[in-house]
Amino acid sequence: NPGCASCVCSSREHVTPEMNKLRQSLRRKKPTYVPEASRPHQWQADEEAVRKGKCNFAVRYLGLVEVEESRGMHVCEEAVKKLKVSGKKTVKAVLWVSADGLRVVDDKTKVRKNFLSLA
Repeated sequence: NPGCASCVCSSREHVTPEMNKLRQSLRRKKPTYVPEASRPHQWQADEEAVRKGKCNFAVRYLGLVEVEESRGMHVCEEAVKKLKVSGKKTVKAVLWVSADGLRVVDDKTKVRKNFLSLA
């Protein structure tokens, strides 16, 4: 109703503030986000594997492309676009993560494809 000062009205129905509050309380709530820094216990096994050089992931290696900046999602997205348009086939590989850096090894030939040294 145009004359209602203390309500939320839609074109179909008259809704009082109390009714609106009830509706909001019945809606499914999203789980509260807890930052990763507040959950260090979840990363202890991963941290140990990285320290020992035994942390690895099965990946599809797209290739290598040089980038202008060293960080940012937009940098990653542009690099992946360039690799996809190149038309090269992906290679099954293993990504090894250690305290020294990252290493990508071809799963079939065991040839190292790439290495990023952090030291």
